[in-house]
Amino acid sequence: MIVLYSVGNVKLQLKKIGRNLYVNDLDRFIFIYIKRQEIYLATVQKITDDRWQIVHFHKEQIQENNEDIYFYQEVLYRFCREQEREKIKYLAINFADEWQKHLAYNFPQIPIAEVEKALYWELKEDIDIDIEKYCYTYDIKVLKDGYDINVALLDKELIAMWQRIAEEQNLEIMSIFASKEIKIYKQQKDEYISMFSSREDDNFFSCELQIDREYIQDEQEQIEIFDDFCKLLVCFVQKKYQEFLPKKQLISYFNWKNIYLLLITVLLSISCFFGGFLIAKYYRVVNQAQIVKEELALVQRDIDDINELKQEESTIKEKQNLVKTLEDKSINIYAILINLGAKTVDNVALSDIKVKGKEIFIKGKAKDYQSIAQYKEKLTEIKFFATSEMGEIKFNENDNLIDFEMNIVMR
Repeated sequence: MIVLYSVGNVKLQLKKIGRNLYVNDLDRFIFIYIKRQEIYLATVQKITDDRWQIVHFHKEQIQENNEDIYFYQEVLYRFCREQEREKIKYLAINFADEWQKHLAYNFPQIPIAEVEKALYWELKEDIDIDIEKYCYTYDIKVLKDGYDINVALLDKELIAMWQRIAEEQNLEIMSIFASKEIKIYKQQKDEYISMFSSREDDNFFSCELQIDREYIQDEQEQIEIFDDFCKLLVCFVQKKYQEFLPKKQLISYFNWKNIYLLLITVLLSISCFFGGFLIAKYYRVVNQAQIVKEELALVQRDIDDINELKQEESTIKEKQNLVKTLEDKSINIYAILINLGAKTVDNVALSDIKVKGKEIFIKGKAKDYQSIAQYKEKLTEIKFFATSEMGEIKFNENDNLIDFEMNIVMR
């Protein structure tokens, strides 16, 4: 049980370390959909990889000629203030098609790696577009004889404005995206959960979205707009979209600070290990050198050592005779050990045996008091044991076992 518990702790620690290497705050974020006349804001919470929940929703009407930064700052500020306890850090934005410019190109068959360069020069040469003022993203369809490329462009100043707005609220923009041309189908699972999927290929994606009914108004037009909003959100959480932000501005899903700390810790551990190994090896070599030196000194001793060896041989013989005498006298101890080894009880183990004359002092450990009583009764079966008395018995908290002592008198 102790081993299994330890293995479980190791698994939990490894999972905890793994989670610390990722930015987990991305599981809760604010999603914004901006049209010319309305702006929609929602707080989105991840339940599982294919199930999400809208926990807060707000719609704001945009007055004509009221597109300045202060209006949007106020809208986002009030939305965040309504849920200021939630500690949300990230923001995802989708601008409706009416904010974007769309272009289509047809390229001949060229290496796919060259498509991006060719597209840049096509956009740069387009007289209707100043490419330096736009961020763009594109979708490629592969044909038999070339590529169809659909390009979406968004004003850089608009992106920069929203980056400033997000910074005012201590938020980071995780994505400003354009939706792909994907047919998404909705199926109402129950009163609160809608299922969104691609009917053309069920493996493409399938996502459940949990929505409080109070967010949806009764007017059919509003329901359709809300469905469009939900489909955009599903595209985003399923990563079926095109990104306007440059890669260097995107939020990394890895927690690089924790990764660097882990790498430094691992490198230090490896360095300490090899350092300790080299030090141990050095002292082992020094010790071996000392042994060799002593052996050489022994070889160089005088021939008189032969006489010492003879004297030592005589001493050894005397000790052997003494050992033999002791062995003859230890027959009783041998018999005691044989009998004690034959009379055993489950859950009882002996840790020490001392013999003084006709008395035997035993120390041991047991799992419970009943086992000690059984063992005492078992010892009465040994014929040359006259009496047995229990000594000190106490519970040891270190190993959760019972320490006991017993005094036996031989016949």
